[in-house]
Amino acid sequence: MILAIDCGNTHTVFGTITEEGEIQKIFRMESSRRKTSYEYAADIAQICQLLEIDLQGLEGSILSSVVPELTTSYQKAMELLCKGKCVVVNSNSPMNMSFAMADPSGVAPDLIISAVGS
Repeated sequence: MILAIDCGNTHTVFGTITEEGEIQKIFRMESSRRKTSYEYAADIAQICQLLEIDLQGLEGSILSSVVPELTTSYQKAMELLCKGKCVVVNSNSPMNMSFAMADPSGVAPDLIISAVGS
């Protein structure tokens, strides 16, 4: 199981995804540029405990963020909490898709996730 994270400007949505691709538990929290990675780790751990999500049992996490200031904070928080790696999705991520534009770095990660998922 992995924890998928979608970081937006006002809220961040989390969801556990099984090996079969089934989304199970979903929760959301406010996106705050003032929090540190340790504060995010503490908040995420507390919510996961309430929802009975075993963070140590996760194989890893995947992060899509349209807020560059929060990407590293969430990545570090997940690396503190999980034994697996936190993969950050962006236009440089390895996947079977190409971008018909000169500079694909401007493509938002949430759009990449949507394209890959469809």
